[in-house]
Amino acid sequence: MSGDIEFKIEIPNLDGLMNAFKQAPDIAKPTLDLAFLNAQVALANNTNQNTVPYRTTNLIKSFMPEFEPLTLKWFPTAKYAKAVEFGMPASQGRYVPAIGKRLKNNLFGDKWFGSWPGFSGNPYMERIVDAAQPRITEIFAEALQIITDKIANA
Repeated sequence: MSGDIEFKIEIPNLDGLMNAFKQAPDIAKPTLDLAFLNAQVALANNTNQNTVPYRTTNLIKSFMPEFEPLTLKWFPTAKYAKAVEFGMPASQGRYVPAIGKRLKNNLFGDKWFGSWPGFSGNPYMERIVDAAQPRITEIFAEALQIITDKIANA
């Protein structure tokens, strides 16, 4: 899902963490790796039927993490995930070459004949981030304290 819209979580004292990492990367890296792993657990714990719309729970089950240096991505792999998150616009109607027009009205009683009505999005990613934010803040505050203590004792 690279290149998609990003939802970011604010981490207090991030500058302090980054400075500690620059000063002693060998000391800070294991602690930060564990903090990112715990942040992923916090996101996973908040990816549930309270935050994500469901019919079959396939969308909830499709979430997976992706780790990069000092980065965590948490995203769904279900093909329809973007449509659920952002919605789908209404179609312009079905083009009928014989009359050279688009049919927008329901002329034949068929519910979807002619056009797709579209639907609005259901911003579940925002709900996941909002629900996980307090725990992730705690995780990185603890990580900063551990790193600071290790550097002070080194």
